[in-house]
Amino acid sequence: MAITQNETEIVTRLLEAGADANTFMEESSTTALGEAASWGFVEIMIKLLEAEADVNAHCDCYYGQTALQAAAFGGSPEAVIKLLDAGANVNAPPAEKCGVTALQAAARNGYLTIAIKLLETDADVNAPGAEEEGRTALEGAAEHGRIDMVQLLLNAGAEVKGTEFGERQYENAVGLAKKEGHNALSRLIQRHRKSLD
Repeated sequence: MAITQNETEIVTRLLEAGADANTFMEESSTTALGEAASWGFVEIMIKLLEAEADVNAHCDCYYGQTALQAAAFGGSPEAVIKLLDAGANVNAPPAEKCGVTALQAAARNGYLTIAIKLLETDADVNAPGAEEEGRTALEGAAEHGRIDMVQLLLNAGAEVKGTEFGERQYENAVGLAKKEGHNALSRLIQRHRKSLD
C-alpha cells in the first residue's frame, strides 16, 4: 500500500525495520520494485535498490513481470533508465501468458522514448511474444495503431521477410493492423517489405 501511494518515508521506515525489499506483490504479479517501477516512483525504487532489491526478479506465475517490464508498460522513462543503470536485463523473456518483454510493452503502448532507450541498450527487436496470447514488438505496435513505433521497429531491423519468423511476423502484423482498421499502417509494413527486394 505504501508503494502505490508513493509514500517514500513509510517505505524507508519499513525497510529500516527489516522489511524484505524483494517482497512479491501478488495483486500485480511483480515485486515491490516492479510495483514502484510501474508507477514511475523513482525515489521508492532507489530505496528498494539500496536495500538490495533484485533488479531482475520476477514471479514464476503466468502474468509475472520484471521491474523493467513493469516500468516499460507503465510508461516511465525515468524508471526505465534507473533500472537499466542498475543492471536490469533488457531482454528478460515475457511471462508465459500475456507477458511482454520491455520493448514489447513500450511498442504496444506507443512509448517511443522508452523504445528508443531500450533499442539503444540492445533490446531484441525480434524477441518472440509470450507463449499464450503473445505479440512481438512489431505485432503489438501494429495491432494498436502505433505507426511511428512500427516505423522505428522496422528501421531497427524488425524482420518481415526471409526467415520463417520474419514471414510469420509480417503476416501477423499486417493482419492485426487490418483487423483493427489501421490500413495506413498495414500499407507501411507492406511497402517496407517490398523495399527489401
